[in-house]
Amino acid sequence: MEKVIQTMKEELIGKEFIYKSKYGGHIKSKITDISVTYKIIFDEETEKRLSKTISKNKISTPKKDVDNATKGCTYSAEKAEFSVVSENRNFYKLDEVYILRQKICQN
Repeated sequence: MEKVIQTMKEELIGKEFIYKSKYGGHIKSKITDISVTYKIIFDEETEKRLSKTISKNKISTPKKDVDNATKGCTYSAEKAEFSVVSENRNFYKLDEVYILRQKICQN
């Protein structure tokens, strides 16, 4: 995954993009960084145990508690979500932005 992230950074940082808001407006900015969020899911029973374990520990959950809650799971899977970071330090999901191409529109 590190190679993918590095390649995306090399290709996208410095490029301009457009984000079209669901309210009708749009934002034009420049990409300053790429952010990756990993989401992990487990089978239903493990997710219930894990949720119960996490809710007990309001601030942080010790690793051993997480390990115990996930012991015996039937499956786990992960998903990476990529976002671009704008000049204002706002995050936009990569699949919600349009990367501007070289100027092809004529004035």
